[in-house]
Amino acid sequence: MGRMAEGSSGFEVALDYAVEHLDAGWPDAVREAQRGTWSQIMDEGHDPRWRLVRALNLSRAGLRTQDAIRMARCEALASITHLDLSHNPIGDAGASALLASPHLRNLRSLNLSQCRVGNAGVAELAASPNVAGITRLRLAGNVIRAAGVSALVSSPHLSGLLELDLSNNALGLEGGRALASDSGPGQLATLQLNGCEFGSVDFLAGAPWLSELTELELLNNNLYGPSLAGLVASPCLARLRRLELSQNPMGDAGLLKLVGGGAPLALERLTLSDVHVTAAGVAAMANATTLGQLQWLDLSRNHVGDAGVAALARARGLTRLEHLDLSAASIGSVGVVALAESDAFPRLKALNLAWNGVGDPGLEALAQAPLLGGLTTLQLEYNTLIGDAGILAMATSPHLRAELREEWKRWAVGLVRMGHLRPELLDA
Repeated sequence: MGRMAEGSSGFEVALDYAVEHLDAGWPDAVREAQRGTWSQIMDEGHDPRWRLVRALNLSRAGLRTQDAIRMARCEALASITHLDLSHNPIGDAGASALLASPHLRNLRSLNLSQCRVGNAGVAELAASPNVAGITRLRLAGNVIRAAGVSALVSSPHLSGLLELDLSNNALGLEGGRALASDSGPGQLATLQLNGCEFGSVDFLAGAPWLSELTELELLNNNLYGPSLAGLVASPCLARLRRLELSQNPMGDAGLLKLVGGGAPLALERLTLSDVHVTAAGVAAMANATTLGQLQWLDLSRNHVGDAGVAALARARGLTRLEHLDLSAASIGSVGVVALAESDAFPRLKALNLAWNGVGDPGLEALAQAPLLGGLTTLQLEYNTLIGDAGILAMATSPHLRAELREEWKRWAVGLVRMGHLRPELLDA
């Protein structure tokens, strides 16, 4: 098609064929224009190949308000369903011009993160019929406050919204309370509220329209144990499949509040990195009966310690776990030995023990553990106590998968070359 002259009948036939087959089976998100093609459209007007385009990514393109206003007048926007303008300082005026464009009526996904959009721009968005088809809306890193949140929640045009990202807007408690409405985009499945300076999520208990949520992100919101009460009482908790709470000082009390209820949770993925949890909190989690569906658990950057790992190793309610992150968790060989001797995680595929104090005794026990047989990923970087004996044990383990064993053998070969190991030991 590239060799045919534009305007020829063969070129038009090829375009018709491509459009027909793309519409039949290609997702709009992958039908993305090259930036050069968009520049040509803006400078020269029509390009027949534009019929194939559905997605336009202009992130970090240096666009400003006037560029957005000019863009809004371009008829080529009529085919766009996925538009990414993130990291361009177009401001409220630029966003408003685009959202009022008569050509931008087929949007399904819109990214205006880091665009200096405030309450006025969000109000224009919420009032625009052009957003009626949007299912994914990203507004992270702007200057949106409570009034903007209220406009979004009460919009008559966002009833089909499935994903909303308001992260890194200083919403505070007032912005949180604006979410606590009786009505909102009732189909919303994913809500990202990272870094919004809430301090408390009590507002979640008063937001029945969030009851369909399956994914919730609340990273870095200064949430202590008592401030999680709203989440525990929220109608959304029972349905959540993924919950991100990292970088909140919730501590053991918060963890117990979250998992200590009687009703089983649907959580499949729980991220608790750097939440000030200790061995006591991990022990409470291990004894909980509410996490039977959990497949992914991140406890990295907490003072889990060997006692906490030993408690996890005795758990009987985490049998579906496939991914366990214990990096930078103050773990030594004693904790790894407990894992090696445990049968608590029959489905485990990924284990991260990087940045700990694991030494040779831990690796020697792990090398003999049937647990290794199921692992496709094993991370042990920056455990400076690992020596020649540990590396040799892993390189000759009868349980380690071939691809992982080869990695350890490369380490062992290096030790042979340095004279630390006898070659015949590696061949044993």
